[in-house]
Amino acid sequence: MQHPMPKARELAERLARIATADVVDEYALGQVQTDAEGLMRTNAAEAHAALAMVAALRWDVEELRRQHGAAVGLRDSAHPCGDYSAAFTMVGEIDEAYQVACDALARTPDDLTALHRTIEAAVQNGLFHGARALCERWSRRSSNGEMPLRADIEELVEAVEQGGFTEFGAREVLRTASALRRDARIRCKGFSIRPSIEDPGTFGFTYDVIASTADTGDLNYALAERWVDSPGLQTDPGLAFVPTFIGRIGNGVTPESMLQAADSLGSGNAEVDWRNAAACAYYAAFHKCVPYAYGQPTARPGHGELIATLTDRRNPGPRRQAGYLLRQCKDLREHANYRIAQDFPYDDANAALVASHKIFDIVGS
Repeated sequence: MQHPMPKARELAERLARIATADVVDEYALGQVQTDAEGLMRTNAAEAHAALAMVAALRWDVEELRRQHGAAVGLRDSAHPCGDYSAAFTMVGEIDEAYQVACDALARTPDDLTALHRTIEAAVQNGLFHGARALCERWSRRSSNGEMPLRADIEELVEAVEQGGFTEFGAREVLRTASALRRDARIRCKGFSIRPSIEDPGTFGFTYDVIASTADTGDLNYALAERWVDSPGLQTDPGLAFVPTFIGRIGNGVTPESMLQAADSLGSGNAEVDWRNAAACAYYAAFHKCVPYAYGQPTARPGHGELIATLTDRRNPGPRRQAGYLLRQCKDLREHANYRIAQDFPYDDANAALVASHKIFDIVGS
């Protein structure tokens, strides 16, 4: 029989992988939910923590609050299991994240993990003097040296005390940025403080978000628009404290855009273009077929596995037909990629393109 604590750690690790993936895997998230509900009888505190993060990843703030309230109300909960503050931060509720972190720290004043999270939550709320006081507490309790953010926090406090901007102004622009991210439902992986080298006393505050560069650009544009429309923000913090969103995934490459690129390559006049067209047509069809075969875009099947899944005799005819066409595309792609001593004429590339388009027609949108 599995001990509940290892199971709880396993759930936490699975949730961490889901939370940092480019796309939330709803199938995997559902499995975590089922397992967490099964854990409730033996370790309710950790079960609520897991279910809270499931709610956050689904952007269900009310359910997140319900799970947090249930965990706090447990009679035998001697410590705040799970990082509820991080869950609230994920969904852009930074005021609530800070309050939850403070409450957790009050219950477990010697817990360095809780202290670290409270420092981060204070910074994300523009409470720099409070964060500095917590860093001093860290120094007294930790044997591992200074808190990593302390130097940047000291610079922020100095800038505020010298009149560069106020904590109120920093807090307002951070709340504006968080509201924009919350409305767009874009997850945040972390943040960093960037003191300016050229303009001492001014700072960049960078959000590491899980979004395409296009979506990140839209967020930064919207934030600049809010700043322009707000005389208060222009005055304080002005340009002395400027949040910026940085996305870490690509520009939204899709199977459709890959097939479009394959068509473009196929219109070239050189054999190398035709070879690349066949390869691109195959991979466009491959990625198009993954969610069609498995019901989730984040599945990672091998080439042969995907084809075998599609062509299974129990499947309806169109699904098996898509698998057969994908196998044809795969053969043409292998010829294009590996048999470079043999000719690869335009007709071969065109066959791959036609087969890929047929697959798209079968799979649909």
